[in-house]
Amino acid sequence: LSCRSVNHRMSCNLCRSNSTMCTLQDAPTAKLPDLNPESSESIARALEAIDNPQQSLCKLAESIQRLLQDISALDQAREMYDSETVSGMHDRWSKVYGELISKTDPVVFNVSKLPDIYDCSRYDSQHNSISEIQDTLKEVFELSKWFANIVIPQEYGMTKTEKVSIARKISAKLRAKLIRNLRVAARLPLDDAAAQDSGASHDPSAQTNRFNPKASGFLDTQVRSPERFVRTRIYVTSESHCYAMMELLRNGGYDELVRTCPAKSCVASTSNRPTQPCRTSNNTLLSG
Repeated sequence: LSCRSVNHRMSCNLCRSNSTMCTLQDAPTAKLPDLNPESSESIARALEAIDNPQQSLCKLAESIQRLLQDISALDQAREMYDSETVSGMHDRWSKVYGELISKTDPVVFNVSKLPDIYDCSRYDSQHNSISEIQDTLKEVFELSKWFANIVIPQEYGMTKTEKVSIARKISAKLRAKLIRNLRVAARLPLDDAAAQDSGASHDPSAQTNRFNPKASGFLDTQVRSPERFVRTRIYVTSESHCYAMMELLRNGGYDELVRTCPAKSCVASTSNRPTQPCRTSNNTLLSG
């Protein structure tokens, strides 16, 4: 799969979710297996909490409208987190609200914007905890959280086959980097592709992943064993890469690996975990 085809498939998945959820009127989500074809526990919990998508979407839109009114009533001179102004906060919420609902009659909801609303509500809950807007913000946060736990997983595939195919493409470079570094740390020979990419030798003893004593300020670091191989690495990556790695562990056919893994309880628990917020945020992976 090319990056363009992956993006196209992810967009198609969002369109399918949008079409299914927005064509509902009074049907409870428990009767709609199309929204949870793989019977995910986290999605099932979110569907149960929402119950009626159409009514819940209308309730969410009303809550955002009240939130906008509450923000407008704030002192305009009040400084928000990271030097954001009250008017800037209002504009941010006005934008996501305008993208969520159409101006047609009847109103049509754009479900693909629900994760953005969740991101905004979580951001303000953490950084702009203001008593005047707290109650309304909490309503928006709770509702958008359940919707995000349905929509974001659908973006990465509806079936196991789709999830694995998309996840493999998204996480390909990260997985290759992790594997290479693990082999270096274990002093195992690298394959041709990894050696060519890194410029390293196939001979484990010739690998030079060590501290550089000539680096500026090295003598001031008080490193007690500068001759040792570097075995701890920090990876800063995106939420999509982390989620893709989780999807591979869940659906990639690694049952035997999970069964024999010392941390199998941690790996197995990913199947019950809801999606994480802030899809575009940076995440740090620490490999020892």
